[in-house]
Amino acid sequence: MPEQRLGKTSILQLACDTSRSNRLLRDEVAQCGAAAGLSDSDILVLYLCTYEKPVPQTSVGQMLGNSAARISMVVEKLRSLKLIEATRDPADRRKQLWHATRAGSDCIEQVEAELKKRMGTTDLPQILRTGQEAA
Repeated sequence: MPEQRLGKTSILQLACDTSRSNRLLRDEVAQCGAAAGLSDSDILVLYLCTYEKPVPQTSVGQMLGNSAARISMVVEKLRSLKLIEATRDPADRRKQLWHATRAGSDCIEQVEAELKKRMGTTDLPQILRTGQEAA
């Protein structure tokens, strides 16, 4: 049995906690995005396109830890829904820089408002640590 690490933060425990936190937050994002027909990945890409300067598709994938193929599918979906649009990189016309349209920005504002409503009164650090609200 592994040695208990009282008073110390194990790197593996941190990895477990981070994984659990990621899953819980992404589940909440997915539930809030569902009304607009968007997945958690869709919402996170749209968020980056809303609040980052116009961003290259490769950077979006790197920021979210997704494959180029996955990001390509998400970008195409968001583009077809007219939630994002592209401009060309002035330094390299082969690159497309993505940014949110007004509809995309409005969608992110709605999702953020819903997330605040759902989670704003909870003890978020407690939920992220344990997966449960404090009693």
